[in-house]
Amino acid sequence: MGVKTRSAFGWAGLTVLVAGVVLLFPSYDRFVEATRGVSEDLRPLLMGALVLGIAAAGTVIVRAFIPEEDGDGAEPWGVRAVFAARAAAFGLGALLVWWTLPTRHMALTVFNDGYRMYPEPLFGLWGGVCVIALGLFLSVFGEWRLRTRPWPVAAAGVLAGAVGATLVWAGTPSARHALTSEHTVAPAGEGAPIPAEVTRIGWTWEPELPVVGVDAGPRGPIVRHADGFTALDGSSGEELWTYRLHYGRKVETGVFPGTPERAHLLHREDPTAETRTLVVLDTATGEVVHDAPMPEPDEEETRRAHLGVDVRVRLVHEDGASTVVAHPVDSTEPLWEHTVEDVVPGRWCHREPDDGMRVYGDRVLIARHCMDEEDLVEEDGSPYPPQEVPEGAVRSVTALDAATGEQVWRHEGVLRGRYDGHPPVIGGEPAREAADPVVTDLGAVFDLETGEPLPLLPDLPGEPLESGDRLWAVDTAGAVVLRDPGEEEPSPVLRTDATGEVVRTFEGDRTLLRHQLMSPLPLAETVVAPVLFHDDLPEDARAVALLPWGGTPAGDDVRWIDLGRYSDTDREDHRVLAGPGSVVSYVRDTALPLHGLVP
Repeated sequence: MGVKTRSAFGWAGLTVLVAGVVLLFPSYDRFVEATRGVSEDLRPLLMGALVLGIAAAGTVIVRAFIPEEDGDGAEPWGVRAVFAARAAAFGLGALLVWWTLPTRHMALTVFNDGYRMYPEPLFGLWGGVCVIALGLFLSVFGEWRLRTRPWPVAAAGVLAGAVGATLVWAGTPSARHALTSEHTVAPAGEGAPIPAEVTRIGWTWEPELPVVGVDAGPRGPIVRHADGFTALDGSSGEELWTYRLHYGRKVETGVFPGTPERAHLLHREDPTAETRTLVVLDTATGEVVHDAPMPEPDEEETRRAHLGVDVRVRLVHEDGASTVVAHPVDSTEPLWEHTVEDVVPGRWCHREPDDGMRVYGDRVLIARHCMDEEDLVEEDGSPYPPQEVPEGAVRSVTALDAATGEQVWRHEGVLRGRYDGHPPVIGGEPAREAADPVVTDLGAVFDLETGEPLPLLPDLPGEPLESGDRLWAVDTAGAVVLRDPGEEEPSPVLRTDATGEVVRTFEGDRTLLRHQLMSPLPLAETVVAPVLFHDDLPEDARAVALLPWGGTPAGDDVRWIDLGRYSDTDREDHRVLAGPGSVVSYVRDTALPLHGLVP
């Protein structure tokens, strides 16, 4: 290697070392402060890299002042010593890069409650270590005594070092993405129809991590984990696409209610960031359709946001009035405002922690209940409603257009039976493809879009939504109601059409239908329900019951599908979900297998 080449290597190495120290030093101090108590194993390694970079750069600079007669440009060592020094520098740099690799020190998303080591700043530190390692390697190939002449050679070395440091630093975001995330996409396709009945297990899928929840996508179930999504084909159980942030922080996932074509993932990239990043995915293919920071208003003045595809809404309380404020997902400028209730002297309105609101598709639904202040009781100096609902207590349900904030419809009725400030219930997600969702509240059913009352409930004595009866399912095509005729008699299950006329029914054992089944799912030809317990099944059995329309489930018409075993702590989290190609059985917050039930 010629003198000029060694000189260029030396200047490049010095430039890279200085750049690495400059990049690492300020970030290290902030890192130590932000992760105090959780990064003891990583701090010495980062400090070692910083000290090594300073020492190596200092050595190169000191060598530059050696008198020329004592250093003629050749290394004052033997060939073997030079080779050993270069090998040691390469090995030490590689070890530092490996030891400080962020994925060796960060906790996975599933274990990260309150965890303060975030991928973005940690990979920034690692980028500084990589730059120092590169500078260390280049410097041992450099000339023993740095020369400023000829100056074009020195300038070329400095420029090459700056470019090298920049490329390494600029490449760390790509390395972070490759090492901490998983994203695959699926080709476009159509989902199979929702089955009218199921009889057997068609497929089984083993999750790597506990299942937070499952939503119905356009082609099959979308499995939510603590770190992202896995979408499955409903007919075969094969994985269609994935989007996982294995080391994400403050991750929230979900499918937009009323918009199953889109899923969202919120996460925070940096502990000092004032905003979270919103990722929106196409649920059919897994492609990213939006990935950008989501600015958030002052948390002290607003409560948590209810997120829609293009808008997020919050309830703001000021001077006794409640106002719904909407913002675009990419701005803090208000999109629209709507006053829920004006200040009315002598009236008090109940506010639940979730604000009694929900965003569903292009509607914002708000439920409130109000009463006279004189009916309130005081506890610890704060007003509370009495145990019994007083006369004059009123519950209202209001629907707003999510794009404009205009009131689309509103209903109001006397509050009876119990206090309920929670959002209105949306029915019809999805068990029948030809039907649309509805709103159930105030003891009635309303069209979600227009607010028109719908005559879907069976015309029988009593009020089905306010008695011991249970509404198993409802949509614009009809309702399924479990009636409660008394302690001894069999319980009838009624299916109505869009006019409220009973079109299908079966009677069954009251204990089975009311106490041994959970969250029944009515299909067109049968009812599928997870079983809590039954004398015909082992005590720890994970199973579903199949109840045919027109049958008598107290007898031989009940069929069981055995899905394995689980512990007592898991059985109450067993759920079934209808979707394209199958009915999916899963157990929330466990890594138990998902089963696709098919005809």
